[in-house]
Parts: sequence; C-alpha cells; structure tokens
Amino acid sequence: MNCFGIPSASLSGILSGIIHQPVREMSEKRRLYQDGYLDYGFTYLVKEGAHIPQCVVCLKTFSNSSMKPFQLKQHLANAHPQLKDRNRSFFEVKLSSLKRMKMDESGTYQQTNISIVKASYVIALQVAKAKKPHTIGESLLKPCIIDSVRLVLGEESSQKMKQISLSNNTIKNRIAEMSENIKENVVSKTVPKNLHDALTVIIKIVNYVKGSALNTRLFRELCRDMDVNHTDLLFHTQVRWLSKGNMLALVFELREEIKLFLSYSNKVDLLSAFNKEVFVAQMAYLADIFETLNELNKKLQGQRSNVIVHTDTINAFMAKLQLWGKQMKKGNTAFFQRLSDILGEKDIKDPLKEEIITP
Repeated sequence: MNCFGIPSASLSGILSGIIHQPVREMSEKRRLYQDGYLDYGFTYLVKEGAHIPQCVVCLKTFSNSSMKPFQLKQHLANAHPQLKDRNRSFFEVKLSSLKRMKMDESGTYQQTNISIVKASYVIALQVAKAKKPHTIGESLLKPCIIDSVRLVLGEESSQKMKQISLSNNTIKNRIAEMSENIKENVVSKTVPKNLHDALTVIIKIVNYVKGSALNTRLFRELCRDMDVNHTDLLFHTQVRWLSKGNMLALVFELREEIKLFLSYSNKVDLLSAFNKEVFVAQMAYLADIFETLNELNKKLQGQRSNVIVHTDTINAFMAKLQLWGKQMKKGNTAFFQRLSDILGEKDIKDPLKEEIITP
C-alpha cells in the first residue's frame, strides 16, 4: 500500500499506462484521404482502420504514410508520365470503372476478374486483326473456347471461360478503346514539343475555369455579361486527344473572355501566355489541325467502312498533309482558317513559322 491507498503493483501499472499512452497515440496517428488526391490518380482502401492510397490506373497500393500529395504526384509522374497532365475527369472515369470491379476481403482486386477482362481484350484484338465481324466472338469463338477447355481442363475451368464477355457490343467497345489508345499515343509522340507545351497550357486554363464551383460561376457570370455562350467550354475537359478539337475551338473562340477572366483572377502564369503572339497563333493552328483530325476520325468510322475505304481515305489525307506542309513553308496559311484569320493577309514570319510548325 502507499499514501494513495492503492497497492504498489496497481499504481505501477496505472503510471505505466499513463506514461506510454501519448507514445501509442502518436504512433497510431494516421493520415486521412483527401478528395483532392484523385487529381493525382489516387483513391483509397480501408485496411485495419487506416486509409491506404491506391492508384486508379495500375491498382498499386501504398502504406498510409505515403498519403502525401508529393508522393502521390511522384508516383503518377514516374509510373504514368503520359497521364501527368490529365484532368480530374479522366481519373473519375477510372475510379468509376474500378468501383464496378469485385474486390476480395483484403481490398485487392481479384486477379481472376482482371484476367477475364484481359482475355476479352486479347480476343477482341485478334478479331480486329482478322477483320472478322464482331458477332464472331459470341457466336463462334466463345463456344469453341468453352468446349475445348472442358475437354482439356475439366468442367470447373470451362465455367470460368463463360465469364469472358465477347458480345457484339463488348468486342466493338474493346476495339474502339484500343484504337483510341493507339491514336492517342501516336499523336502524343508526334506533336512537336512547342505545340505540345501550348496544348498543355490550354488544358490547364480550361481546368482552372472548371476546377471549382466558384470559378465556374464567375466565368459564367462574366460570359453572361458579355453576352457570350460559355456552357460548352465547361464540359469539354473530359475529351481525349482526338476529341480535343471541339475544346480547342471553343477556347480559341472565347480567348478574349478567358483572358479577361484570368486577369480578374490574377492568374499571371496562365495570363502571360495569351499576351504572346506566338501562343495565340499556336492555339489557332492546334484548333485547326485537331478539327481536321476529328474529321478524318469520323470518316474512318461507320458501318459502311472497310479496309479499302480506310486506305483511300488515309492516302488522300496524307497527300493533303504534304501539300499543306509545302504551303506552310511558303507562308501560305489558307488551309487553316483560324490561323489565317489571326495572321490576316500578311505572310507568316519565319520565326513565327518555326514556332508554329516543325519544318
């Protein structure tokens, strides 16, 4: 017993608990997921009461201590450099897709489900290469796969094969998605750096306008006061590379309103671009060229399209490109309406020509 009337052993235990409690609380301090982390391509899982960051692109998970903007940005830049300039809408689509996938108790996406989806893409790719009707997946290939697996591996394995989606719409969508990814990669690798940098700035500007409810409301009021339609611009940040023609055209059309808005918002870094003659010319040229690419893309689609039609269309387009390139080197911009309007009747200057296009 002691002066407190408490047995010494009990008092020792109480004091020990008090002494070590702050240390335990500090060690158990956990970082919480913030909604803004989706801008870097991250969602989260809950594991043992802690938020675990997970990349919505590669599904990789990290420790709770990695729940820091710098580390999340670093993963996106290092693991997915081609996506570092993507806007939030792109990652929202990825997140929505992941939520539809089944998860096991540990929070790890089942490898079986992923393999089934991959199998669907592999078969769709072969259908496209063979130039066969999309209906062949469900009408011929899937029955053959199921029967063959049943004979070789047994009934249980054949049941798994039934989960592979090879419907007409699935094959069509898989091929369309793969084609879009190929086009996106081609464009991202072939666009000159100066134009790519200009495009990046334009996307940042649109994302800034659409990035918050306040900015959206302010831009809406500004356009309303100036009697300009703003609505379309605010819904064109989700488009992919070959669909950016619409967004670029709208930014070019609203360039004065956007410039005024950036001035009101004191966005000096973005506003400075609009004060450069070369940037406005690049924006006009990008809007023209992407509009042309969109038109080509539409011609390559449709039920009546075939290899012969595609070949003729692409050859004609390549011939146009060669002609346009020769004319641009001469300073003739008549083929590009917006760029021509910006430059007026004067010939394009050599320094500006070099900035706009790569000879």
